Amino acid sequence: MEFYGNDVLIDKILSGVRVVDGCWEWQKCRMPKGYGIITGVTKAKNYLAHRISHEVFIGPIPDKLKVCHHCDNTSCVNPMHLFTGTQKDNIRDAWNKNRMPVGEAHPSSKLTEKDVIDIRKRFATREKIRPIADDYGIALGTVREIATGYRWRSVGGPISKPRIKR
Repeated sequence: MEFYGNDVLIDKILSGVRVVDGCWEWQKCRMPKGYGIITGVTKAKNYLAHRISHEVFIGPIPDKLKVCHHCDNTSCVNPMHLFTGTQKDNIRDAWNKNRMPVGEAHPSSKLTEKDVIDIRKRFATREKIRPIADDYGIALGTVREIATGYRWRSVGGPISKPRIKR
């Protein structure tokens, strides 16, 4: 559906925002993570407000691309703050801005920084990998990746060279 330059949608977007620090924050219906929902665009469905803003002010969104925020404000619909990119581009942008949870802050982390240091110390003393993995409920490969610094790079403790099986 072509929305570029649609005056009705431009008015609908502009009437639903409040300008805060350059962001056009969507004030109407929002999803739990803050993304705006715009209704009444078509009879069939509701749309994400930042995607409609991109289409209205910038142009169509290429297939399979996301509309990402330079400002990191999910409720922002300012077209100057929006860009298209792949999911990988969006993750890279978040990573570069230190917005990705790492280490203990990651929701699926099984380990603490103290655990990582202990794993590295045990590995450095040539302890067998299986008991280390079993003690922490992690895979053998994960022990190796932690001990050699491939994972948990930000944590201290001895970093070992990979072991060579003989």
